[in-house]
Amino acid sequence: MSPSGAAWLTDSDGPSYHADAFDALWSRSPLDCSTLVGFSRSGQCDRVTFFTDRVAIATGYVGQRNDEYFWTGDAGRTWERRKLPAGEWIYDVFATARGEAWLGGSRGNVYYSRDAGRTFTLLSQPYDDRSRMHRIFMTASGNGLAGALGNELKVTRDGGRTWTAIETPLDQRATSGAKPAAESPAKNIQNVAFVHGQWLVQQNDAVFASPDVTPVRWRRVGTLVAFEADRDGSAAFGVERDGRFVRIDASLALASISGARLEGELEDLHVEAGVLYALDASLGLYRADAQGARFVVPQSDGDAAASLTMVRRAGDKLWGVAPHGLYASANGGATWGVEQESTTALVGLEARSTDELFVWDARGDASIFDARSHRLTAVGSLARVPVGSLVVVDAGQWIMLDRGRPQAGAWRSNDRGANWTQLDGWKGAIAIAAAASPDHDVVLWLADNTVRRVKLPTSTSVLAGIPAPRVRSVPVAARHVSCCTSMYFADADHGLLRGYVHHAGDHVWATEDGGASWSAVDTAALPFTRVVPFRGDALAVAARTGEDDEGKRELYVLQGTNRRLVYRATEEISDVSVDPSGNVLIELDPTPETFDDTSGRHWLALRPMGQ
Repeated sequence: MSPSGAAWLTDSDGPSYHADAFDALWSRSPLDCSTLVGFSRSGQCDRVTFFTDRVAIATGYVGQRNDEYFWTGDAGRTWERRKLPAGEWIYDVFATARGEAWLGGSRGNVYYSRDAGRTFTLLSQPYDDRSRMHRIFMTASGNGLAGALGNELKVTRDGGRTWTAIETPLDQRATSGAKPAAESPAKNIQNVAFVHGQWLVQQNDAVFASPDVTPVRWRRVGTLVAFEADRDGSAAFGVERDGRFVRIDASLALASISGARLEGELEDLHVEAGVLYALDASLGLYRADAQGARFVVPQSDGDAAASLTMVRRAGDKLWGVAPHGLYASANGGATWGVEQESTTALVGLEARSTDELFVWDARGDASIFDARSHRLTAVGSLARVPVGSLVVVDAGQWIMLDRGRPQAGAWRSNDRGANWTQLDGWKGAIAIAAAASPDHDVVLWLADNTVRRVKLPTSTSVLAGIPAPRVRSVPVAARHVSCCTSMYFADADHGLLRGYVHHAGDHVWATEDGGASWSAVDTAALPFTRVVPFRGDALAVAARTGEDDEGKRELYVLQGTNRRLVYRATEEISDVSVDPSGNVLIELDPTPETFDDTSGRHWLALRPMGQ
């Protein structure tokens, strides 16, 4: 945030976005940090730091040698690339309206500027490239505190030229109230500041205060899990364990702020002009001050399709979820409008009918959305059951895989998500895929690569594990499937598992004995990247691997052990689903060979399966 309240967001892929105010429309900014750096990866700016309304720097992982940053003198309308004395991933910046700045990062150095960020010189090296300089705060008198990416703290009395180690809250665990931490990142110093005459440190998701650092005596501050202060130390705010925002007063007492609470994982905090701004990991924005806390979803006047994480068809409309909103399109995905906002990030949906949707959020809470009344109603039979994923067996039968710990389970609904009964429960790894075989058994694939078969109503058998994938024909240690899992049974005995193994690529396994044993299948023979069972058959997206035609561009219907090509696309097929009436919806991602603009996702509806 700038001193006048203008807002900036940076993207890990390099682009950045700007809004004139917290709740204004957002637009792409001229700042793009995606210049190539070492290891053939794109650069990224982790933060934009303002000296004044017009002067700011953008820092992070920038430049061919990772030794650059961006500077603006016109409030971000134009940006200049400038050099640092050495290559370093910049983790934190402390800047003042006087034009001074201290920054540091992955090599443990501290760099200093006295000309509002136009140039930097190497000032000192409180840490090295193992401990790293993670957080820094300086006062007008030249006192400062720097925290490492580990259990180390150092203090300076001369503006950052020399540093002295002091004990951390973890070092003083016997008296500070800090929880034990076996290893990083719990040991990392997450934030430091000097507020109301007290030094504050955040470590292991707790906040500690000490009136001095010689000697230092850390004491825990309430139930705070995070805090942030303005740069002159005159205002500070925190976040409590239950997501409430609080003001930290001069006596370090906590004053609760009414209104919105943080519902997701905290990404960043910033204090400007006595106001706290918060960003969650799903791009929800919060503004909190003495008058209360508000939540908004960043909106632009551009195409919402790029932010949608899942799209389904219900009647004549397409419905999609983005991190904090439910969207609808009446023109096949050409334009989208927000229908419902949510402080908790939405992660999935499925169509119940033309007017109702089953949706679930990042906490696993499930609801039914009525498109006519715009009301969300909690699914009572799934109270306190965290929804992980959903498998549509046919128009009436759904299977839900929960992500409970330590007790995981699988659930079944025969009325499209209104009511659920538990099929199976167990202690251990969660299920990552499921299928109903033609003999009505339910087969579950677990994250530890074992298979369970449920014979209704109660009998469960644990079957053999999946053999470890092979890389270049050399057996490797067991690797868990990391994403993109699918399962299909053609009959009671013959089934397929498909998944992506981290660092080992796509793999397919087959069984001929109902899942009691599995063997690896050549992916060239069954090149499926996604399998969607429905009514005993399945839709399968196949990746052709010829030299002239790579990508997931073919859609098949699997019927038993046979497959039938039903659609060949010029674009890549990124998703496929079936609505309750059997209509197929495929999502297409344009490629450079077909469109100049590769960001234009679009959707195509096909006639019901079997026709």
